[in-house]
Amino acid sequence: MNKTYTFSDLSPAQQQHHEIAQSFDDEFSTSEFKERYLERFPDRNPSSILPSDFSFNNAQKDRNKYPSFVITVAPSRYRFVGLDYKHHDTGEHIGTLSRTDFDCAYENLNKNLRAYNGSEFEDFQTGVIHSWESYKDDIRRIALVRLNSSDWTTNDIGTGRILSALIHAIEIRESADIHNNLVAWEPRPNQPSLTMQLRQDVGRGQKRNQFERLLFDLFSGKIDHEPALTRLVELIGRRYSVIAYIFFLIDDTRYMPIAPQTFDRAFAELSIELRMSGKCSWENYTAYNDAISWVQNALIDWKGFAGTRLLDAHSWIWLMARLPGKIEQQRRQGVSKPDDIKFKMIELGRNIISRAANSNGQTEKTVVKNKEVFGFSSDQALHSFLEQLWEKQKGLCNLTGLPMQLRVPKGEPNHMIVSVDRVDSDRQYSPDNLQLTCWFANRWKGTTPNEEFSGLISLVRQGFSEDACASSEGDSEADFRSLLTFDGT
Repeated sequence: MNKTYTFSDLSPAQQQHHEIAQSFDDEFSTSEFKERYLERFPDRNPSSILPSDFSFNNAQKDRNKYPSFVITVAPSRYRFVGLDYKHHDTGEHIGTLSRTDFDCAYENLNKNLRAYNGSEFEDFQTGVIHSWESYKDDIRRIALVRLNSSDWTTNDIGTGRILSALIHAIEIRESADIHNNLVAWEPRPNQPSLTMQLRQDVGRGQKRNQFERLLFDLFSGKIDHEPALTRLVELIGRRYSVIAYIFFLIDDTRYMPIAPQTFDRAFAELSIELRMSGKCSWENYTAYNDAISWVQNALIDWKGFAGTRLLDAHSWIWLMARLPGKIEQQRRQGVSKPDDIKFKMIELGRNIISRAANSNGQTEKTVVKNKEVFGFSSDQALHSFLEQLWEKQKGLCNLTGLPMQLRVPKGEPNHMIVSVDRVDSDRQYSPDNLQLTCWFANRWKGTTPNEEFSGLISLVRQGFSEDACASSEGDSEADFRSLLTFDGT
């Protein structure tokens, strides 16, 4: 599709963007853009505008009306075009990505989305991809605050402060929505977490000094990235997810987190001949990020999603690879069609309203739950909220992480059936105080504070032992024993 624009075709905002674009006559990176933008326009705020802002997201809706002034020429590399820019087909390949293979994967994703919840992929701000993947920006933001690398000094090297900051930047679990699963840092039965392994490998002596020196040089820009990655492998082994996460924190316009097996499956579906499992190296990681950038450009050029970031393409690939497994999980959970979830959430919402109405006026001195429905404009708003909560939790119990069931066959135990629980049992059924849990966990928890109960669940995950109890804060053994007794509420 070809379209030539004149200055009069542009809106005032677009004319201003064109003025800025004309001051750049070659390729540039995001950091170079900010520096040169500030030099060119010292009275403006460079942090408020990025190269992607010149893409005009409306271009995906009507390419004849809205021009895009920016072209992504490589991962985190851009160039601007003039007013004679013509939208064009970039051909049948981007890198080694075939347009035919990409179109097939794109259609398969939409088919799976229709099976999952009746939708199709529309953009990165709505739907399943937003619900599942938007947390990544929050994870990186929180991680960088926790890392606080700008405050590191050479005196910190070897003290353990830098290692502790990195581990703190990995172990993020702010809420059900903001939980760092980019690195498998949580303990598993009979298996130490990756952060515990980091402490064991580089937590003391000369190795700690070397590891912290390397992190200091990386985040202060004193070492090239290629030798830095090679040195990381020497110090902590081929822990690809940890190493990729570190580089993701350094620059999210160039480097992405990695789950090797998932992306192996995704690239196979896209007919990209690249495998990551067991191949942690600079060459492999560079090829990995290049492949994601091909998908990024395919989404922009072949599908019209202007402004697609590298992280968006990463999320799109992840969704493509993982959605079939989620559909199978839903089948096991009793979801045969998308409306099943909607109808179950309506049922749960009605139960909440009924319990709240029946419990008004209770005056028992023992623990009495205030069961007023608060903060929802209507019954429908409550039902819609619960449906969104199921999606955010991905059908998993917020206390145990186990898959919940919408229904169970007649006569079978209902331990895994979905239920609504209040995070704080002394507060109302308000939007910020609701979580979906499997029924057995809801019964076990009773009126136990959410954080305390989650700690007990962690003990169960690790495997109960006298040593685990002795090393935990408080009377963990007594707490664990009480956990095994239903309170009947």
